[in-house]
Amino acid sequence: MNIETQSLFDKFVEIDWNELWEKVSTHRRYVVECDDREGILSVVASCDGDFHMAIDKGSGQLRPTPSFRSRTFIGGGRNERIRKALALLALAINEDTENK
Repeated sequence: MNIETQSLFDKFVEIDWNELWEKVSTHRRYVVECDDREGILSVVASCDGDFHMAIDKGSGQLRPTPSFRSRTFIGGGRNERIRKALALLALAINEDTENK
C-alpha cells in the first residue's frame, strides 16, 4: 500500500505478527485491573488469530458488559484495524504485568 493512501491508523501501526506471537500466547487471558479497581479489562488471542475483549464489572458497576470478538479475514473479519489494536492491547497488558 502506498504511504500516501494509507489511513492514519496504518501509518502509525505496522505489526510484525511473528514477533507479536512470540510475546502473546493463544488461549491466555491478558487481564488488567481498572485504575479505580471497579472492574477488569481482558483480551484473549485464540488459536485461529481472533482477538476477544471483555470488560468484567466491579462492585460499583450495575451490569456486565458483553464481550467483543474481532476475527481474521478467514473468519469473515471486517475490522482488521480493530484486531490490530486488540493485539497491541494484549501486548501492552502483557508487558505492563511483566514489569510489576
